[in-house]
Amino acid sequence: MASEGFANDATANDATTGIVSAMAAPATTSVRADGGKPRKAKKGHVRHVQLLIVLVFVGAMYYSFQSNVLSKSTAVPMQIGQLVRYQFETDQQAIPQLRQLYATEMPITTAYVAHYESEGANLNIWVGEAAADDVMRLLDDLTNKIESGENGTYTDLKKLDVSGMTVYAVKRDKEPQFYYQSGKKFVWIGIKGDTGSANQLLVDAMRAVTGSHDGM
Repeated sequence: MASEGFANDATANDATTGIVSAMAAPATTSVRADGGKPRKAKKGHVRHVQLLIVLVFVGAMYYSFQSNVLSKSTAVPMQIGQLVRYQFETDQQAIPQLRQLYATEMPITTAYVAHYESEGANLNIWVGEAAADDVMRLLDDLTNKIESGENGTYTDLKKLDVSGMTVYAVKRDKEPQFYYQSGKKFVWIGIKGDTGSANQLLVDAMRAVTGSHDGM
């Protein structure tokens, strides 16, 4: 076994010596068959190509950042009352959540889901857009199912008036939930924890999501 170890060491030394010799050997220059001077790469041309590749890469990164982060994040409110947004999803990630929430296959053109928090309080908002008539039918159907008891997940249905806009209030596990329509938008607001006045937080959320609302 010891002899094998020495043999392996010798082989490794030979390989190392070969590598060092190869590194130490001067670089050879290929000679043209016609006896002319060896060809040299045009440094300026290579640099231009490298610079072009870098510019294309940077441009692609900026476009991706602008379209996927800047434009979408500005459409989602950063803050609701004293609650600050800590997470949100848009379109591809948000639409399936709205379909599950409303139990619908209605075509939804755009959507977002946003989550907010403060000390001891959480607020979640689901916002989607679709044809106004489809939205109206969706909310009417949902309201009828809750009112009749067919949808037993939500209870204590109430109809509120917030600055002339109809808002439905329900409870899920004693926690307040609100939903309403504003043109093509349909909005669901869920509140958890110690939020103080749920009605005031509703008004703040509506103001941030669908425009100015004076109060209830």
